[in-house]
Amino acid sequence: MKAISIFLTAAFLLLFISSCADNIGEENGQAGALPQIPQNSHQDGLPETPQDTPLDMSGFAPPSLSNTPASSDRAEYEYEEYLDGIVITQYNGKSLIVRVPAEIDGMPVRKIGDEAFATGSFKRFLEVYHRVSDAALFNRSTSVEEVYLPDTVTEIGRYAFERCSSLAYIDIPESVTVIGEGAFSSCTGLETIELPSSLTTLGNNAFAKCESLSSIVIPYGVQEIEYNTFFECRGLRSVTLPDSITSIGSYAFKNCISLSSINLPDSVIMIEEEAFIDCSGLNDIILSSNLTTLQSDAFRRCANIVRITIPSSVMQISNGVFANCSKLQFIEFESQTPPPTTRDSAFAGIHRLAEAIVPHGSTEYGEPGSRWNGLTVTIKDAD
Repeated sequence: MKAISIFLTAAFLLLFISSCADNIGEENGQAGALPQIPQNSHQDGLPETPQDTPLDMSGFAPPSLSNTPASSDRAEYEYEEYLDGIVITQYNGKSLIVRVPAEIDGMPVRKIGDEAFATGSFKRFLEVYHRVSDAALFNRSTSVEEVYLPDTVTEIGRYAFERCSSLAYIDIPESVTVIGEGAFSSCTGLETIELPSSLTTLGNNAFAKCESLSSIVIPYGVQEIEYNTFFECRGLRSVTLPDSITSIGSYAFKNCISLSSINLPDSVIMIEEEAFIDCSGLNDIILSSNLTTLQSDAFRRCANIVRITIPSSVMQISNGVFANCSKLQFIEFESQTPPPTTRDSAFAGIHRLAEAIVPHGSTEYGEPGSRWNGLTVTIKDAD
């Protein structure tokens, strides 16, 4: 009997609670529902994002140093407007073969920008460090093997392909007139390259430390081989220079140990300091007939040179020009009047029996058998 009484009491309480809940719901205009917090209110006064609706990120873009092409096939490039077109400022792709587009956003690609494909420079490190946390991107261009540039490009910027160690081939169109400083420096896999006939400027360090580069033809229009252009290109065996070249810069061919011969065209008037220093394989040199200046140490330690002809146009032979060319034995002078030298130092350390072969009838070098700047004077036979 007591159990029945407890059951009836519980049932009555449930009915009472249910009736109260219905009354509250009707008063709030929504039967059976608890009071709702307005959707646009929040404890801190800011709008609250509904929890059952995905966050719309379509209008969000992270900060960038430059624009990124919208199309998927160009998303690997960053770029900026340049003159009447586009300069590619950075390559972010991972392709082994890269075909640079002729247009981006309907504008022609005019320039491969400074360090666009480069790896290893401090500036590149800073850019990557500040923009991404993935350290693997630091060497993102080392795997590029081939690059094809469109004929809209007119300039390859400074250090554009620096340290692209796997780069073996690049197609440079006839539209390119400028290859900037260090553009291909330390591209150790580059064996050969064809420069366009349109080229007028080849920057310093352009091919420095391209250890596999074996031959190169400089097109007519380039006026100077600037300093360090082929510095330590240890595999370089053949260089063809046009008669538009007027000077060979300092250290231009320093330590090109495989270079065996060089023919300097008659347009060359100056060879700057250490231009061919440590070219230990060099044994055949033809100097320009219009050469006026041989700066210090120009051919120092070129140990395989045996004979050299100094044209009559030379006005100065500076300190150490042929120093330590240990096999150099025959130095032929075309001028009746000896050029000024820095005394014996210009020929210090050459063959102990070295001769100064002077024109027939010349007396200013001294009598036959006498010494001139450490060389034994020999009179050239009359023609």
